[in-house]
Amino acid sequence: MQINLGVSFVIFFIFVIQNKQDMKNRILFTSLFIIIITFKLFSQLGVTPTLAATNVPEASQYGVLYQLDIPGGANFSSTIPYSINNSSLSLNYTRVAYFLQLDNKWVWVSMDKFNTTGTYTTNAHLGIPNAPANFLWQKVVTNMNVSSSVGSGVTATTGISGNIEMWSECYGPALSSGLTAAGVGGNAGTYDFNDTYSGTGIGSCHGSFQIHNYAAAQTIFGFNDWNGGGGNLGIGNSPTAHPDWTFNNNINTYTTRKLWILVNNGVFIFTHPSVANVNACLNATLSALTVSAGVNSGTISSYQWYSNTLNSNTGGTLVATNTTSSTVNSYTPSTSNAGTLYYYCTVNGSNGSSAKSNVSGGITVNQYTAQITGANTVCAGTTVTLNTLANSVPATGGVVTYSNGYTIHTFTSNGTFNAPSNQNIEYLVVAGG
Repeated sequence: MQINLGVSFVIFFIFVIQNKQDMKNRILFTSLFIIIITFKLFSQLGVTPTLAATNVPEASQYGVLYQLDIPGGANFSSTIPYSINNSSLSLNYTRVAYFLQLDNKWVWVSMDKFNTTGTYTTNAHLGIPNAPANFLWQKVVTNMNVSSSVGSGVTATTGISGNIEMWSECYGPALSSGLTAAGVGGNAGTYDFNDTYSGTGIGSCHGSFQIHNYAAAQTIFGFNDWNGGGGNLGIGNSPTAHPDWTFNNNINTYTTRKLWILVNNGVFIFTHPSVANVNACLNATLSALTVSAGVNSGTISSYQWYSNTLNSNTGGTLVATNTTSSTVNSYTPSTSNAGTLYYYCTVNGSNGSSAKSNVSGGITVNQYTAQITGANTVCAGTTVTLNTLANSVPATGGVVTYSNGYTIHTFTSNGTFNAPSNQNIEYLVVAGG
């Protein structure tokens, strides 16, 4: 939808230009300008930096939301000089990552999306929280993965809980009651992974932008004093003074200072298979199940449909693979076998990412209740006799008699015949008066 909307603007303006040849150049310029802006609005995220992609397996599945070449003597009290700012894009993501390069050292840390609290839910709430941005973070984050260069002093790990301390105010070493209640720990005598911000935490004082592995009592990286024209910056625990690099005033000891903020740029699903339960007979034709999907970067490469005897989107059996870049795909369940199955779809992206749909409602295929041979019409007022084969599980309905090896159910007026499954039925229609 995003790309199509941009294309519709292009087509519209080409139409206008071709049919209004006498319009001024300024109108043409305005049209082209709008086309360019439309394309930018719906463009995709850029690829992750090469240094991360070649060293961190998951990094290729992320795209750049922000890039900042950190200046010496940083002062972000009014603006932040991002060289890439994609915060205006409409994105769907579940993971957030930060990648910091300081000369020949680097660190990658990713975690579950955390900008889901209250009004702090936009892309901009993943960036540096200067005073105009009007937000802060001091919370535990989940499923955190950490990778770093050799000798960085950072412990590589996956799937842990960590914590972030990001605000634009001054702060002190006293333990935060919120983090302490969450079991974070810390040392009230030093600036570390559990400190307390001043006032509301939003202002133009020292500033903190830190991520921690609190279980290891380790700062993954710290970037502080970015409001006052100074700068404390480091990877791992600081070897001197305070572990989180507060008051180090060392920013100009690095030649390369680059920060990337990324989100997973893989597949996301807009529309999931129907959850309505369906009943059908053997060999009936069912309505197709459909998914629609998109990607933040790259293209869709395939759809894999699975069946499952359980109401679950894990552990299923692959039943179809559709190789296509289309954003919509369908699968029609088979009715060749009786039983109940559930279906789900895995959508794969060209960059190696994938997303799994919710499970569908149960699709139940029933055996024939009866298989009838003979005439296909019955006149009003007739007597209808349905005969089940001998030696079957007894059926019910009508007046039951037996003749020549048959069990005969005779109805001389309206009635209900209940035949067992998997039995053939013959019937004889005798006109009555």
